[in-house]
Formats: sequence, structure tokens, C-alpha cells
Amino acid sequence: FRETQERQALKKRQTDHDNYAEMANMISCDLLTENPDQAISQYGPHRVVPDRWKGMSEDQLRQIREEQQLKVFVFFFFVWRRDEEEQQRNDEWDRRRHAEAKA
Repeated sequence: FRETQERQALKKRQTDHDNYAEMANMISCDLLTENPDQAISQYGPHRVVPDRWKGMSEDQLRQIREEQQLKVFVFFFFVWRRDEEEQQRNDEWDRRRHAEAKA
């Protein structure tokens, strides 16, 4: 009877130890903590492993947003410039027509 109790106590201690070890691993594992370093490919830091990728960092997102804003600014600048040049051409044509009409 005593031997059975000792085996059960030992088994319980081993189970508790295993459970604590599993919890510690879960708390610190890369998968659950979503460590972005685990997604870096062995072929270079500019490549990622798709099934381990956790998304972009705030810095990467900021860079993308800045590039998008720059592209929008450049686009509107060129549209504005094109419209200005077209308006200048139209004004020049109007001046020429007025000058020819007076002559």
C-alpha cells in the first residue's frame, strides 16, 4: 500500500514538473510570443519564411506610408504642373487669336 502511494506521489510530481516545463516553454516560445526573427529566411534578412511571418514592424509600416505619401505628392504635383502648362498654352493661343483678330 505504501509503495503504491509513493509511486502515485512520484508520478504526480513528474506530471507537475512536466506541466510546469510545458507552461514555461509556452510562455517563452517564439511561436506564441510572435518573435519576428523566426521568420527571417536563411537566404537573407530581406526574405521571409511565409508560414512564420508575423507581419511588418512599425518601422516598416511607417516607411511604406511615407513612400505612399511621397508618391501621392509627386502625382499631384505633376498633375498640377500639367494643368498649369496646359493653361499657359491655352492663354497663349487666346492671346494670339486676339492679336490676329485685331490685326
